[in-house]
Formats: sequence, C-alpha cells, structure tokens
Amino acid sequence: MNANQTFFCGEILNRHELCVRLGIEADGVALLSALYAKKGAARVAEGRGPFAACFKPGGQTVLVRDPMGVAWLYYWTKDPRVCGTGVQQVLAQGAPRKLCVEGLWACLLGGCMQEPFTMVADVRSLSPGCVLTVGEDGTQKVERYWRPSFELKDWKSRAEAEEAVTAKLEEEIVLPLGDDAEPCSFL
Repeated sequence: MNANQTFFCGEILNRHELCVRLGIEADGVALLSALYAKKGAARVAEGRGPFAACFKPGGQTVLVRDPMGVAWLYYWTKDPRVCGTGVQQVLAQGAPRKLCVEGLWACLLGGCMQEPFTMVADVRSLSPGCVLTVGEDGTQKVERYWRPSFELKDWKSRAEAEEAVTAKLEEEIVLPLGDDAEPCSFL
C-alpha cells in the first residue's frame, strides 16, 4: 500500500494573521500542523477558507477538511493514510476497486452522490469541519472541530444589526486579499 506523505489543497485565507500570531512563516500544511500541535482539532478551526490536508505530526497521520466542505478529501476506511483529494488518487495508492452498493443506492435515490459515500467500497469522504487522526497502531479518531451556530443575535435596533452584518461582510471580502492589497469590488 502506498500512502501519501503530506498534501495541502486549497487556501487558508487568514494564513498571514495566524503565522504572525504563532511566530512562524509557513505554507498550508505546516500551518495546519502547527495549529494542530498547539491544541489538537479545536485549534485547526482557526484556519479559515477552503482546504483539505494530510500531515504527519510524530507517528500520527492527520486528515483535515474545511468547515464548509468546499475542498474534497477522500480516504480508504481500512487505512486512512491512503487518502487524496479525489477518489482516483485513493485508488492509485492501492485501495481495491469494488462497487459500493450503499453509494450506488444513495446516488440513485438522491440524484447525485451523497456524502460520505463514493461509488467505491470502503472509500469515503471526510465530513466537513472534521479531523481524522490515525495513530501509529492504526487506531482512528474523528473529531468535529466546527459546527454551525444558529444562535439568534439580540440587536437593539435595525441600525445595529446592519452595522454588524456590514462589518462581517467587509471582513470576509478583505480577508482573502491579504494585508498588501487594496479592497476592490466584484460581482
């Protein structure tokens, strides 16, 4: 079996801010690894943006997927160290090519593939906002590091609500641009 070493797909939009806070200069994999080393799965939630990654701190293998599920991350359930951002990558590493009946039924009933299933038996997608840790002994542990909040805000006025929403929108628009870029408009 040929397992991936490490990979990162996507973008951490607040990478610069996190690197400054941690006192490091790092790419996506190194940054997620540093966040994970600090406080485990809960700290990975600080990374914002669409990403999927596999990294190996110590003897463990850690798979992480962004909260919204924009980036894809697939793994072989028998050995999650066999993983990739596409089912073909998992198959290329030696996962057996066998039809997944549950995946077929989910696709036929729902009109499209339904996560976490794939058409390949024992190949699944990691759920959005989750970290899968594989120990040296092969033990697997899935932790959800993010859940949507449906908490209602108690704003005093419409103006206060508009101000809060505007501030959040501005933050989300400027964040991907980085510190050295001027904000611009887009459709």
